[in-house]
Formats: sequence, C-alpha cells, structure tokens
Amino acid sequence: MASRFPHALLGTISSPVASLTRLAQPIDFEGPDDDPVDLIYTVLWPRSATSAFLPALSQICRLFRASRVRERIRQARSSDEALAILETEPLPEFPPICILPASGLAL
Repeated sequence: MASRFPHALLGTISSPVASLTRLAQPIDFEGPDDDPVDLIYTVLWPRSATSAFLPALSQICRLFRASRVRERIRQARSSDEALAILETEPLPEFPPICILPASGLAL
C-alpha cells in the first residue's frame, strides 16, 4: 500500500501544519505504482516561508519512503503511538502534526 502527500502554500497561516490519516479501507488513487493508498500525510505551509517548503517536503517524502516507517505507523494502536513514531525519526524540523481519528478512519 502507498502513501500520498497533499500539500499547499497558504498566505493565511504563520507556521507549518501537518496531519496524518490512516484510512480504514485503502482507496485507489490511480498513482503510477497502482498501489491502493492507506496513509495520507497532508502539509499546509505558510507562503511566507516558501524557501523552506521544498526541503521539508523532500524530508517528509524520504521518511515515508521507508517501508519500516510506514509499517510501524500502520501497526500503531493510537494517535499518540503514531505521533511518537514520527517524532523518533531522525528528520529535523517536522511541522506540528495533528493525528485525528474520524468516522471510517482507523487511528
């Protein structure tokens, strides 16, 4: 299963914000790998800090490219456990992460 990274530059926020969603049922994203998507990491970045955006997005992509990280997140039994997994990875300057359970979502 794959992960995707929706992202946006906004003029209405002053610091980066991210959210992680683990879908209860993977969806067909019609990506180049044809893998269903079950992890969605969304990044909102302030337009005032565009020079740091691409390096940060690159770090996030590298983190989620590691199958061990994806599998650990999939095995997490709570939002706190998933957040702890992300916080222990050796990537500096992660934006604040919000992990919210919702109807039909697992976490």
